[in-house]
Amino acid sequence: MNKEERTKKFKSMTSIQRQELILKKMKDKGIEVGSGIPNNKYDNKEIFHRDVENLERLQEEKFSRIKVPQFTFEASNNIIQYTCQFVKGRVVKPRKLEKLYEELVLRDSEYSFCDYTIDNFIKVRQGEYQGSVFAIDLSSYKKEPVENRKVLWERYKKRWHEPI
Repeated sequence: MNKEERTKKFKSMTSIQRQELILKKMKDKGIEVGSGIPNNKYDNKEIFHRDVENLERLQEEKFSRIKVPQFTFEASNNIIQYTCQFVKGRVVKPRKLEKLYEELVLRDSEYSFCDYTIDNFIKVRQGEYQGSVFAIDLSSYKKEPVENRKVLWERYKKRWHEPI
């Protein structure tokens, strides 16, 4: 089935059918709902320690408009396992993500979220956090110079309007 056929099929599904499909794909990949990344094992100790430091820094990070889900993590023996607050909402629309450019890309920090795939940003539709945008890919928070983030933003932006 080509991309156009997959998109047509996905759009023809009910919300429940889409949810079941996504949950099935998560199960096939060994991902539990709301669990973050189960047991990310590292072969390289330097990368392991870098990612641990990034998560520690993220726990203390303050963004003005972006929310970060609450999370805890354990790191030992080159394995990071984290559990993350489940955020119910919908993927942000491209124009909403555009409004976050300054905070994500131009922020006055060496660290930021650097994977600007639109699926990594969820807008909460109801409840306590209604209207808030959460960055849900915690592993994309890392040290990256602003100039590199600009290039990444433009690269990811081209994909925002592509069908699933």
